[in-house]
Amino acid sequence: MMFVNEETISEDKLTYTIGNSSPENISFGAQFSLDKKIAGIWFKLPVSINTAQDGPDVEYFVAPDEANGFDAHWAPFGPLKEGSYRIVKE
Repeated sequence: MMFVNEETISEDKLTYTIGNSSPENISFGAQFSLDKKIAGIWFKLPVSINTAQDGPDVEYFVAPDEANGFDAHWAPFGPLKEGSYRIVKE
């Protein structure tokens, strides 16, 4: 399960939580993409060349029956205009 902690949404980031209801550890990377809804259709936003999500690969783990919060920063996508957005974990 993944959900956004709405009180953490700001101009530069938000915090999302990933919960693990399985009996095994789950793992995933830090990378994500951002989609914007335009006229009822979701479009993937391009990553700005100057602020691309470069750097070392990071792997996160969530233990069984636990949930952890993670930050998603908007800088790689440039300033966001008003609208509906969604985070897509990769």
